[in-house]
Amino acid sequence: MLAAAGAERPINYVWLGAFAGSLIRPVGGMLADRFTGSVVSFWNFVAMTVASAVVLVASRADSIPVFVIVFTLLFVLTGIGNGSVYKMIPAIFHAEVTTRLGADADPAAQRFQARRLASALVGVAGAIGAFGGVLVQLAFRQSFLSLGTGTAAYTGFIVFYAVCAVVTYVVYIRKSESSLVGV
Repeated sequence: MLAAAGAERPINYVWLGAFAGSLIRPVGGMLADRFTGSVVSFWNFVAMTVASAVVLVASRADSIPVFVIVFTLLFVLTGIGNGSVYKMIPAIFHAEVTTRLGADADPAAQRFQARRLASALVGVAGAIGAFGGVLVQLAFRQSFLSLGTGTAAYTGFIVFYAVCAVVTYVVYIRKSESSLVGV
């Protein structure tokens, strides 16, 4: 009966990825509280790079079960990354304000300035995050229109996530190791 309803089609399970990604966001925040947002984000970008490569291989091999499972994992990873990045934003601005105003500045003034700047960026990050979902769809659309496959889109995602991992390491992890500021 399920087969007659078309339940075996992968498109019928796509909602599971978005659902899982939304539910897992708090876990990204909790991991960031424990290990810092930059470390969680870095390893999350590494995992997204690897998962995207597996999705590419599964797509080219027509392995629907592996494709669906790992594509769903990518959604979960985006949720974890979302939670960790939103934990990084206030920490980054707190470190920036403390550096700019000096450690001797009024703590209330530091908190106010850091919250003001972080709040603005959280709004911008939310808008960019929403636009990211559109860009993913546009990348797939263009890849299928131009080449007839999603290979170019998957390759673009692999490169993008790898670049994000490198930038996160260089700007936040390596910098915080030298300055003893955990972001």
